[in-house]
Amino acid sequence: MKSMKTSLQHDYRERTDNILSNLAASGISLTSDGSLITLRGLLTKTTLAEFQELYESIKEGSEQLKILPVWMVKYINCAECYKTAISKVLNSIMAKSVQMEYSGCGRAIKGVKKLNFSATSIFKLMKTLNVEKFTVSEETILLRTSRWLPSSMGRSDNSSVFNL
Repeated sequence: MKSMKTSLQHDYRERTDNILSNLAASGISLTSDGSLITLRGLLTKTTLAEFQELYESIKEGSEQLKILPVWMVKYINCAECYKTAISKVLNSIMAKSVQMEYSGCGRAIKGVKKLNFSATSIFKLMKTLNVEKFTVSEETILLRTSRWLPSSMGRSDNSSVFNL
């Protein structure tokens, strides 16, 4: 029974991911109210200025506030655990060059003061969605994110999933 459940979940994730990938490749995505929103140019942010502009526009409640949860839910629902979900979400939102500018709580790493990722609305949204899906504590999400961001310095490319 358990293997059947696992098999069905895998098939569901695979088909859902395939559909969403095809939609993303075409530059559109469905929101919860069924409307089509163009996603081209929104993600992945390759510079710190682009990422901060996204963060500010979300704070102000722009149209991107509606789009970002759609992207995050896609990656979180396809993940089997919160660790994979965090890695996939962060890789989809920001490039390695942006990841290297942040730490989970704004600490200094190797003598360089990093920006505080946990203070961003993007982190807060990711945390909320992960807590809902995986029933883990908020502190666990913060800890995992804090470990994951500095490790981006050790990854050779932006698509690697790094197991800590």
